[in-house]
Amino acid sequence: MIQFYCISLMARITFSKFVKDFLTPNTPTISSVNKLLSITAIMIIALEGFSQTADDYIYQAKVNFDAKDYKQAVFFYSKAIDVSPGDTSAYCGRARAEVELEDYQGAIEDYSKSAEIYPKNAELFFKRANVRFYSRDFKGAIADFTRAINLKPKYSEYYRSRGYTKAVLSDYKGAIPDYDKAIINDRLNAEAWYNRGVAKIKIK
Repeated sequence: MIQFYCISLMARITFSKFVKDFLTPNTPTISSVNKLLSITAIMIIALEGFSQTADDYIYQAKVNFDAKDYKQAVFFYSKAIDVSPGDTSAYCGRARAEVELEDYQGAIEDYSKSAEIYPKNAELFFKRANVRFYSRDFKGAIADFTRAINLKPKYSEYYRSRGYTKAVLSDYKGAIPDYDKAIINDRLNAEAWYNRGVAKIKIK
């Protein structure tokens, strides 16, 4: 990426210099034109040799994501995937941008692709569960939270999130054991304490 921009900058500087020479009355016209054409040809060949890598596209995607230009972020993540189809960071990055665009189905598909590549990565199922929750597929979210828990049974937030989703479906009795597990695994999980208190009030 850096090499690409350096060569591009060199091309612009060189082009400017020779245009200036060309416009100087004391410089032979044919010589200036020949020099300009030669340098331009060299620069074009050099630039063509530096095709962008998946990392280059991911960098551009992140820049656009940080600028809240999510459509452009999706575009560059897609370019990264075209170059490197097995790069899960590109799929996950695109999924994040798709969530911002409320393209939940696209995000689910991207997390699913990542999970196919790394089926034992609990975080991928957790992230997909959250997207299913956003899209109001609560049963699908519970299934994915359960997959994440099975892969990483000591992580408090997975239990709290599943419990909260159950509570959204008014299954407060089912939610309380999840909140219990969340608290056992992390006594400082304030949301789990609060959510459990609310659930207990609901079932009285």
